[in-house]
Amino acid sequence: MKTLFTLLKSGTQKFPIWENARRGLSRNTERVLQYYRNNPTIVKSNHFLVKLIQSIAIPHGLNTERYYDNVENISTHLAMAMKMTSSTFKGSLFNSVFYPGSDEIIISRTNEINLEVAVKNWRQLVPVKVIRHPISDLGLALPDGTQDVSETGLAVIMVDIPLLALQYRAFCQHEEYTKGSDGAQLTVMQFVRMYVIPNMLVSHVDYVIFNRLDKLSRNEQPAKYIRQHPFVLIDYSQEVDDVLLRAIDLVSNQVNTFSKTIQTVPAVFNENQAYLAFLPEMAQTRQVLWALILAKLPLILFLFNISKGGPSNVNQDEVNAIVSTILINNVESVFKVQLTGDLFKEVSDELKYIKSFY
Repeated sequence: MKTLFTLLKSGTQKFPIWENARRGLSRNTERVLQYYRNNPTIVKSNHFLVKLIQSIAIPHGLNTERYYDNVENISTHLAMAMKMTSSTFKGSLFNSVFYPGSDEIIISRTNEINLEVAVKNWRQLVPVKVIRHPISDLGLALPDGTQDVSETGLAVIMVDIPLLALQYRAFCQHEEYTKGSDGAQLTVMQFVRMYVIPNMLVSHVDYVIFNRLDKLSRNEQPAKYIRQHPFVLIDYSQEVDDVLLRAIDLVSNQVNTFSKTIQTVPAVFNENQAYLAFLPEMAQTRQVLWALILAKLPLILFLFNISKGGPSNVNQDEVNAIVSTILINNVESVFKVQLTGDLFKEVSDELKYIKSFY
């Protein structure tokens, strides 16, 4: 898998007190998932994911392989019709689909899967994944666009259209098999809020950890815990911040490679924060590269800012490679077209800072 910079396995820094926080956040996440799977609620009928699913006019009665292949064949056209970003289409900027008050880029990308395993474990499938968002509180709000938030910014979301369709087909088949004597079945609006959006929390949570790390490294206070559910979750904010401050102290007082720095910081559902350096396996054309760079921009800025003696100290090759990608693909011209005025200015200033190390 391609990475933003060279990742050399250096071993994860162990913080004994992190294990309690990690297990606790994992339990909190699982409790949220189970609650919404067992207590059906709905998203609005005009939600982006509802409209996307309803636009897939492939009969569920086809065998699994044929159904999946047919959806995959039309996914590029569907993505374009829904104004999603992909390797063949720049797409449009959305707002408040998943994170209220935030601008959002929604990328279409198809992963290779084992169909038999996917159908068997349809409840656990993650067709929608968060690769950037602005939230730093650990309240685990469902990212459905209606949650109570104190932070806004830019979010980047990846949607696997064939996998989403496959999960919905399995859901419908389960509903048909288990429906009561009155014939009542759950709706697509319920499906999205029972499975698709709750399953986004796994990727959401680890990026919350990064956002808290980034804020603390700049002497800013992360957002306070906000209760988001009809039940109480244990707040692990203090334990998390204690570990992150130790990690910041370690990496800011040593001359480290980007690889070593990011592997020092722990994560919840990943071994460490090095997962942020991975780029999705897709054709990285100019149509989609602008979105991928925006997704990785906070990580790049964090690494540049935290590096003792400046990022060029032992990372000049990595710095040059990152800046070259930005320059060669002329992404700033794409940003000017795709982004709103204030967001474009903010991103332009960040790129100017990054390019100053080239």
